Parts: sequence; structure tokens; C-alpha cells
Amino acid sequence: MKGREELQGELVETISWGTLVPADHPLRKIRQLVDRVLGELGPEIEKLYAVEGRPSVPPEWLLRAMLLQVLYGIRSDRKLLEQLRYNLLFRWFVGMRMADRVWDEATMSRARVRFAEGGLIRKWLERTVEEARRRGWVSKEYFSVDGTLVRAWASMESVRPKGEEGRKKDFRGERRTNRTHRSVTDPEARLYRKGSGKEAILCYMSHVLAEGRSGLVVDYRTTQAEGTAEPKAALEMIQRCLKGKRRAKVAADKGYDQRGFVEAVRALGVVPHVARRRRGSAVDGRTVRSRSYEESQRVRRWAEGIFGWAKGWSNLGRIMVRGLQKIDFFSGLIYLAYNLLRMARLSVQVGG
Repeated sequence: MKGREELQGELVETISWGTLVPADHPLRKIRQLVDRVLGELGPEIEKLYAVEGRPSVPPEWLLRAMLLQVLYGIRSDRKLLEQLRYNLLFRWFVGMRMADRVWDEATMSRARVRFAEGGLIRKWLERTVEEARRRGWVSKEYFSVDGTLVRAWASMESVRPKGEEGRKKDFRGERRTNRTHRSVTDPEARLYRKGSGKEAILCYMSHVLAEGRSGLVVDYRTTQAEGTAEPKAALEMIQRCLKGKRRAKVAADKGYDQRGFVEAVRALGVVPHVARRRRGSAVDGRTVRSRSYEESQRVRRWAEGIFGWAKGWSNLGRIMVRGLQKIDFFSGLIYLAYNLLRMARLSVQVGG
């Protein structure tokens, strides 16, 4: 005789998922994009499990669940797994049947480390951009770079003098610098102030290269917080994605108006459309007077919008993990989710 739970499971499985998820739900378009790209990434996923074979929980399920976590701004694995136990929409998106058991938090943590070490999220984002390029949604000419602070998951009380990390005392009034102090909670985080007169905070930096037609993230970097991090990361992304593309133009805010940065971008064969400082600008007047410069400054807002969504909805402002590798993994996942949302909306607009 079959048990009650087994009979209920068989009954539910006879119901078509298509009747439960509204036809115009945004996750339908996103799932179509995810299915196509994850299918292409199959060999890459297999490599990560080449030694021990595929685990009992399909890695595709874990990747889809992690994507849901940032799409819906779920702050912890515990809350995500709780949703997967009873949320039919989430189970449908992940690919689970009603009879499938939800895994535990340790499985999520181990998979996240494996995916991060294999660079899987970056490869997923690149394949997604390629799909958008095939559909004509990616600009060949206009791009923009920008960076933002990501607060570390550590308090200022965790900042101790180097060599005295085990001793706790009142540091009020004491000058603390990255040269003499570090956080015992997150040693890779750095003290940084965004501008004069503002307080220093423990943080990292996240950087994006966005294209100017649909506002998609083409590349990203995560670095420790320091004064030269933004131009360095921008040059790395430009060299990787735009080197030699003569028509490419890169917009940036005034923080990038540095002679070394502007000259390095030109040396890569890319036109730097950087917003000018009032005094001592490295951008010449001829560039500023061009019609394309005005267009670049208009599309520069895309990068700001990406950070606005990522911080306001997907917790980029303060990700609840520690360490540069984990911050980089989650920020990449957030930018991937942003791209998929944009592509889903574009797909609806063009009827594709």
C-alpha cells in the first residue's frame, strides 16, 4: 500500500505547472533564458564535479535557487530554503517536483564555494551577454564604467591594532588606518571614506562595465577599497572587453578624470568620454564638444541605475558574507540577475 504522502505527491504531479504560474509572470521569460544558458554551461558544470561525480542535489537546482535569492532579495539561506519548502513558484523555477526534498544550508555553502572557485557565475554572465548580443540588445559603441562601496559584514568594533587582535579595548579617539589596524571579523575588508568630511567604514568596492543600449552589465570586478581601485578595475575591464574596438567609447564620472587613466584608455584604442573636472581636466575640449560625448554622458546613468537596483533590492549595499571571494561571487550573481530581468523585459517588448 502506498503511503498518504506518496499518494498526495502523485496527485500533485498530475497538475501541470503551466496552470499554476501566470502566463505573463516575469519568471517565465527569465526561466527560458536560464534554461538556454545553463544548457550551454553543462560541460563547465560537469568539470566542477569531475572527480566525485554529480551530487545528489543537481547543481542546476542550486544555481537557480541562488538566482532566486538575489531576484527576491532574500537575505539568508535559511529563509530561501524555507520558501522552497512551500512556495510552488520557487519550486517550479528551480525545477523541483512536489515530492523532492529541500537540501540543507551546508549544501548551499559547499556549492557556493565550488562555483566561486570555478568562476561559474562570471561564465554564466558572459554567456547571457552573448545571448543578448545575438538578439541585438548590446551596444557596439557606447559603454560606461562606475564603482560603488559595498559595506563589509563587520562592525567598527572589530577593528583592532595589528598584532593585538585578541585584545579588546575602547578605541574612541584613536586614529585607525589600514596600515596599523584591521578587522578581526573580516580581515580582507578595508577602512575607506568616500569623500572628505565623511566617516570611514569597513568596505569593499564593486565595479561594473555597462553597455549603453540596454544597460546590461558586460563585466564586473570586486576589489578591496582603496583610492586607486576604480581606475585600475576600469582599465582591466576595458582591456578585457573593448581593447582594439575603435568605435568604442567609455563614459565615466569625474572621479576617473585622471591623466594616467585617460591616456591608458586611449592606448587601448578606446575613446575616453570622462566627465571633466572644473580644474586640471585630462579630457581635451575637442572631445567634449563632440556629439558622441553628449550621448556618452546620457548613457552613463545606466551604471548608476544598476547600483541603485542592486543596493535597493538585492542587498549589494551590505552582503551578508565575508571575504573578497564570497563578495565577488554574490555581486556577480546580483549583476547576472539584473541582466536577466532586463532581458526578460526586452523580450516582452519585442515579442521574443
